Amino acid sequence: MKNILWIFLLAFLLFSCAEKKTESAVTYSETDTSISAEEILKNLVLGKNQVIKNKTVTGVLDFTKALKEDKKLNMSIAYLEGELNFINCKFLDDVSAFCQNKENNSVFVCVFNKTVNFLECKFLKGVNFFQSRFNGRFNFELCNVKGAADFTGAEFLTNVSFHSSEFQGGCRFISGSFFGAANFFKTLYKKELIMQGVKFAKNLMFCDSHFYGYFELSLSDISNNADFSNAKFSDRVRISNSVFAHGVKFSGSEFSNSFLFESNKSFSDLNFSGTVFKNQVSLKDNVFWGVTMKEKAVFDKNFTLEESGNSAFNFICKKIF
Repeated sequence: MKNILWIFLLAFLLFSCAEKKTESAVTYSETDTSISAEEILKNLVLGKNQVIKNKTVTGVLDFTKALKEDKKLNMSIAYLEGELNFINCKFLDDVSAFCQNKENNSVFVCVFNKTVNFLECKFLKGVNFFQSRFNGRFNFELCNVKGAADFTGAEFLTNVSFHSSEFQGGCRFISGSFFGAANFFKTLYKKELIMQGVKFAKNLMFCDSHFYGYFELSLSDISNNADFSNAKFSDRVRISNSVFAHGVKFSGSEFSNSFLFESNKSFSDLNFSGTVFKNQVSLKDNVFWGVTMKEKAVFDKNFTLEESGNSAFNFICKKIF
């Protein structure tokens, strides 16, 4: 008799869980070509998972409006429980997870506890994930952003992918953290990309990317491999005061404008194999525990490699054992 009761109880619990899971999922009509930001936020407040496909999103998608009060001094945090999947969507207005009240200087930020996917999406304005925290996976792949993209202070606790996305406005990652692999493979930047004071716990990959605007990577810490193989840099590049624990690769890359690589530390290879430099280059005050493959670099303007002096290419290597 007890066994039968346990079986009924188990069946009831399984049915209840399945019903609850079904209720937490949201499906949208395939015939409607547009959806309001308000409707998306309404379901997000309820903690429902959403798959939004082939839609035009109207209105500002401000994730801080899904706020559940948790005030810390002058900061309020919106904890978002629902999974978000945007596939082939067009956003007519800004997408933001940050808001500041200028009257009392209070700020509103977001914590995304589940997966957030933006796949093949177009943003006609900007995206702002200032001080956001992503506890689940974050994918921003094959997207096109016309306005500025701001990820200042953002924390990514798992793997992140910006694979094949295009940023037509300026893009910033300042004082942020990547606890998983950071994949920027085949990304394209029409204006500046600034990475300053960022911590990368695992791989950082910019292979086959194209930087039309100024690129800066400074005061950052890359704990694993950093790979810029076959990347193209059309504007100025500054990489300084950073640590590359497992080295950095520029093999096959091309620098059309000035390239500054100074005061960095590396515990492995600094690889310039097959790299093409077309303008002024400065590599100095770099300290590393490894081997530099400088002998295979290509210089279009008769640069020469020197250990010291005031030439345009000034390479100083302090090999420490």
